[in-house]
Amino acid sequence: MSQLRLMFRLVRGGGVSGLVRLALMVCGIAAGVVVMVFVATMPSLLAKRGETTSARQALPVLDGETAAPAAFEFEVTQGSWRGVRFTRILLTSVRAGASTPPGVERLPLVGEVLLSPGAARLAAQEEDFARLVPGREVGRIGPEGLIGPDEIFAYVGISRDLLGNPIPGRGWGGAGFDLEMQRRFSNVPWQLSLILVGPMVIYLNVCARLSAATRTRRYAALRLVGASRRQVLRLAALESGLAGLAGALLGLAGYAAANEVIGPSGVVGFTWYPTSSRLSWPMIVGVTAVVVSIAGIVGSLNTSRALSRPLHARFDVSESSVRWWYAAPFVLGLGLLVYPLLALFDGSRRPGSSDSLGSALILGGVVLVSVGLLLALRPILIGFARRVAESPAPVTARIAARRIEHEAGGLTWHLAGLCLLVLVAGIGASVLRQTELSASPGPDRLTLHLYGNTLTASALGQLHELPAEARWTTQRSIVDPPEAGANPQTPEEYLRVVGATMVTADCATLRLLTSVPLNDCRDGHRYRLRTPHGGEEGILPVEVPLRFQTGDGREATVTAPADVLDVPVTSTLPWEMGLVITDDRPDDVSSDSILYFLLPPGIVAMDRFASRLAETAPASTVNVHGLDLSGLEAYRVHRGTIDVGIVVAFFLGITAFFVSTLARSIERRREVASLVVVGMRATGLRAVQRWQVLAPLSIALGLALLTSHVAGNSLLRVQGEQFGWYWGTVELAAPVVGVALLCAAVVASVVVGIRPRSEDLRRE
Repeated sequence: MSQLRLMFRLVRGGGVSGLVRLALMVCGIAAGVVVMVFVATMPSLLAKRGETTSARQALPVLDGETAAPAAFEFEVTQGSWRGVRFTRILLTSVRAGASTPPGVERLPLVGEVLLSPGAARLAAQEEDFARLVPGREVGRIGPEGLIGPDEIFAYVGISRDLLGNPIPGRGWGGAGFDLEMQRRFSNVPWQLSLILVGPMVIYLNVCARLSAATRTRRYAALRLVGASRRQVLRLAALESGLAGLAGALLGLAGYAAANEVIGPSGVVGFTWYPTSSRLSWPMIVGVTAVVVSIAGIVGSLNTSRALSRPLHARFDVSESSVRWWYAAPFVLGLGLLVYPLLALFDGSRRPGSSDSLGSALILGGVVLVSVGLLLALRPILIGFARRVAESPAPVTARIAARRIEHEAGGLTWHLAGLCLLVLVAGIGASVLRQTELSASPGPDRLTLHLYGNTLTASALGQLHELPAEARWTTQRSIVDPPEAGANPQTPEEYLRVVGATMVTADCATLRLLTSVPLNDCRDGHRYRLRTPHGGEEGILPVEVPLRFQTGDGREATVTAPADVLDVPVTSTLPWEMGLVITDDRPDDVSSDSILYFLLPPGIVAMDRFASRLAETAPASTVNVHGLDLSGLEAYRVHRGTIDVGIVVAFFLGITAFFVSTLARSIERRREVASLVVVGMRATGLRAVQRWQVLAPLSIALGLALLTSHVAGNSLLRVQGEQFGWYWGTVELAAPVVGVALLCAAVVASVVVGIRPRSEDLRRE
């Protein structure tokens, strides 16, 4: 109890500056606790999302249960609306008393729908979306059956005649964890940890070591007046531990308030209900105990100098000498990153090609520059400071340079968080760009396709009414499996085993697909396809018979014509053994046909097409060439995670730098008092401090920005889908640099000790 009173007396004896330092320490620990708890709750939150998606999965009737009547029949369609996943579970033949998924009171009958709040909002606002969920709304899906408040989900009761091959269902849930959900979100905690752990550790360490010099002198004085080593350690641990306790409680309260806003806002790239991420009492107790323990341990460790040499601790000492080889890893890593970029200028390799050697070099280069930049920063700052100090620069700049040289080690530690943040921002931007390129269709027209076996006979006859710039079909010929040990000897035998592809499209569509005039193409004719890939060997033999399935399930024989049509290689036309029938509309589409549609670019056109398709074939799914819906979802999640991580990490990093800057300003009041005595004005004192703060920050962030830009473009270069320089690395990291410099200029203007006290002069 006596030590507790002594601790409060020491804090009170520090005056206003001591209370400010304590408040900064508590607030700093509280901010770190909010971040730590947010990262710690993410795995359990994602696990609950996976449990929800698994619990609402419809279970088909097992093979051994065919004798028992199905509770319902269903089909699941996975589509998108405005680029966001939209899931519909189409139900028919629902029996009375059928079990229900979470959040649903009863299953909808024919002509009824159950919508999530997000789907209901869209249905009321957009007519095209309402076509996807036809029927009378008889209820809403509760939070228990949704993974977030804005999820687009619907249960639709529909006539069995509109479904192709519905699956008999026996119940819901019990299918295990949703593997797709796990794959899509499993990296979120690791990404947040990668972005936040470094700045958070540095931030907490800075807060725990606030006014380290002042506290060291204070504990050294206690040792000199007779306090034992154990008493000083206990006092230091008690002081830091109580600050940690206050910070932990404040941080937990802050997280509880922020949790109600963060989840529904979608700032992380996805949404969730706040109840899924609320803290439990065991976690509250555990977090508080961990923070108090770490704060107490760090506080006691910082007293080692005062305990070992209390007399020397009363004076300032210079830092250890620098080793210039610290810059070697940074230079080597930068050289490894530059290698893949050489192809952008010398043309030795085609942009878009893969380079396995470059991938290995990039991995090593990123690691080397990340670690090497932190090692090289101290010798770089010292070299810069010495050159400025020995130059005919203004006296304010030379004074600041000497201070930078004297405190280069501490500055490097305080700048490390911001440097790592800029590196992560630049490299993260390149990773996001690669994900977007690989998951998005091209900027030109959209190519969609439907499978004939998913469409009913009535729907096949109405597909020509769908809005599209062009349409065509492809169909494989009927093949016969060869006899055991038999090898095809003639082209006819080869085609009978392997088959050929028939394309039905008019000449205008073929010109649009190939971007070639095709002057020899005439509508109403048949041609054999010849492409540069297949060559002469890939052309169908003349008059070879090919069998195709018709719309009514019968077989029809088509003979290969003599005319040849030369076309370039495209993703939607066969490369070899192809037959073209130039017709503006296929009249006979079978279940093994693939129907293609060409739409204008943009998600709106795709959604309008899906809406019109749902009127005739509600169970069909639109497939877009080059569009990876899961990849785009992963892109949005990673984008939100990286953006939020960068913002939070920037707050931690810049706050740690500012807190340390203010603490150094308070500890530097004796030096300021000396300069005031020799005649330096307040404007000169502020200029010295601006030089001292802005120069190291500009050097560190400039190097980090350059390194992240080079590293990000190198990563994109070896992935093979980015052409030319990508400046998104700078666009994502530059605001961090700009805001940091602007705020630093403001904080650097705060000079403590312009009006010296007699105590400051006596101590100096």
